[in-house]
Amino acid sequence: MSTRPSHRKNRTNVRAQPSTSTTVRAMRVLGGTLGRSFPDATARIALEAWLRPRRFTPPRREAHWQMGATEFRVGRGTHGVRAWSWGEGPIVLLAHGWEGRGLQLGGFVRPLVDAGFRVVTWDAPAHGQSGGRKSSLFSFADTIGAVIRQLGPVHAVVAHSMGAAATLFALKPGLPVSRLALIAPGDPSEATARMAELLGLHDDVTDAMRERMQARFGMTLSEVSTEKLAAELEQPMLVIHDEDDVHAEVESGRRIAEAAPHGSFTATQGLGHHRILRDSHVIEQIASFVADRPVTLRNTGRLGLTIEDVLADLNHGRG
Repeated sequence: MSTRPSHRKNRTNVRAQPSTSTTVRAMRVLGGTLGRSFPDATARIALEAWLRPRRFTPPRREAHWQMGATEFRVGRGTHGVRAWSWGEGPIVLLAHGWEGRGLQLGGFVRPLVDAGFRVVTWDAPAHGQSGGRKSSLFSFADTIGAVIRQLGPVHAVVAHSMGAAATLFALKPGLPVSRLALIAPGDPSEATARMAELLGLHDDVTDAMRERMQARFGMTLSEVSTEKLAAELEQPMLVIHDEDDVHAEVESGRRIAEAAPHGSFTATQGLGHHRILRDSHVIEQIASFVADRPVTLRNTGRLGLTIEDVLADLNHGRG
């Protein structure tokens, strides 16, 4: 494993905490008043609420990024996942995170298309423009697997947050992907602990929820450890994580890169969990990694950082 020098940037962001929705506030009251007396019932309600992702109004830039895309569906009929494709050449997939959308990674499209790749992204079940009310890490992974089986061998996957964890899990069976770029990856176990803290759940409730997750999905959180999954993959892997990320700890990304047989790690500052997706230096580094040669962006600086962007970043909770 090689460690690349960190990007050092001026600190322009405040470490704001994730926004608190009405559902979260209600769960805090429920967890505090009923959790001790009825841990199993509270765990069931908490898990059901957590598996129902919120949908956010996308910023205008995503409509601009969608222009020129060819839309298709992953899966059968109208219930399939909505997906978009740009360009021709070896396939690069863009996988979004929890409560996100494929077009959040739209800043990568033009540089990768110009570098000679076909770029594909999608909205996971119950996210963005795709149907459904519930989703999970496993739904994400199933979708990634379905995209790869539908399109054929994939040159690279660029994945953000839970999309990164889902990518590592999806590739466990040996799906044909040559390179991996992970942005702000988290670990399911750490995400569950943060969720319990956010909801103010007692330990008994958290334990009951873990048991329900195991019963529902047929495996423990340790079996989907991103660090363990990364250690099993031989592909070249680049991990980029911001030190000011309040949604996924930077040390999680560092451990994933260290565990991967051919991993490298870059730390950034001042970009947080979502603006990192629009930073020109990050996009250029990932495009160069994917192409395995230097790629230079036409424009420099952050892409479209406006008040609308800041509000959109603050509204996103877990992706």
